[in-house]
Amino acid sequence: MPSKPVKGPGQQPGKDGSAPKRPLPIVAAPTKPTTPVQPGKPLPNQPGKPAPVTTPIVPKKGERVMPVAPRPVAKDVLIDASKHGTIGAIKVPVRDAQGQALNHRLLVNADNRVIAPTVNNITVINNNTVINNITNIQNNWNSRDHGYGWHSYWDSGREYRYVHHYDDYGYHWYGWYIGEHYFWTRYDRDRYWWYDRYWNRWCYLHENRWWYQNPYDNVVYLYTDNGYYHYYDSGSSVVLVPDPTPAVEQPPVVAAPVEQETKTFYSLDGTRAVSISGTDASAYLQDTASEPIFEPFVLAKNVTSVEFPQLADGTIKIVLRLKVWRLIGGRWILINGHKDFDGDGNPWGAAPPPQPAAASFAPTLDSSIGTSAALRSLSALDAGNLNW
Repeated sequence: MPSKPVKGPGQQPGKDGSAPKRPLPIVAAPTKPTTPVQPGKPLPNQPGKPAPVTTPIVPKKGERVMPVAPRPVAKDVLIDASKHGTIGAIKVPVRDAQGQALNHRLLVNADNRVIAPTVNNITVINNNTVINNITNIQNNWNSRDHGYGWHSYWDSGREYRYVHHYDDYGYHWYGWYIGEHYFWTRYDRDRYWWYDRYWNRWCYLHENRWWYQNPYDNVVYLYTDNGYYHYYDSGSSVVLVPDPTPAVEQPPVVAAPVEQETKTFYSLDGTRAVSISGTDASAYLQDTASEPIFEPFVLAKNVTSVEFPQLADGTIKIVLRLKVWRLIGGRWILINGHKDFDGDGNPWGAAPPPQPAAASFAPTLDSSIGTSAALRSLSALDAGNLNW
């Protein structure tokens, strides 16, 4: 039986992988907003776009600042929430050591979700003075004493207070009262632990970040205040893949719907991220600064992975790996391809945008930031106060 005739050039592959059936559309180069996000305004979650990326670091252009995931710890070190008590073992004090009423609020984020201690809190509790005091308390504790004892220490002219409790299960707890908020941790096996009531998980502190280790397969996840991410290095980038495990207790969520990303790839300096989301595997470029200079926009579709090659001068280069149709030998074949961009989403190697004509007056920030590469770079260096 003769084979079916092969479709001619300029026709699109069918859904069943057969030869093309209609002309291929011409895909225009990605475009960026001409007006940057104004400082102080939150990045909008527009329908069809992923939420702003979770950045567990302060970006520093040209430097590796993305954390390295800890190596899995021994299983006997992990705390089993089903056997070793939860936050329910704590009766939160209503008065301090002087009998003064405590008006502190539980540490939550903007969505009223109870969160782990943030980077500013960790700076207070994770220092040698506190660790030595805690170790001394635990090494000399009377196991029959299940009361609440207040302690304090001074650092840089400021007093910090915490309360210790030895629960009925035989575990040491520490309640920290910092600013207007409080939170509870445990200290066990030379590390801090924080209990996530929503996922019924114990997270441990490693290099000033919170991590969860699955006891069944030893996969390590990065904790953030909007969920957990499988976190790993891919050589030229860091990859975050959302953990699909549902919460035991549904936490408060943002009302505005956003599209769930499947993977997010970070440059090692943390200044850029590309999230792959949607059924068409759209790759959205995002600026991770607290005051981003552009909104997320699509670089390409059908993207499978992202690379950020490390260049000697610190320049950001983005390489998208994607599936593309090519006419080879009279047949349309799906092959692996790539598209390259700079850190602002311009095609790699393209001529820089034209500079504005000289004027007799000095341009304002608003009038020049959209075309000034120097200002865009400076904006990307802004530190972000993000919970992770």
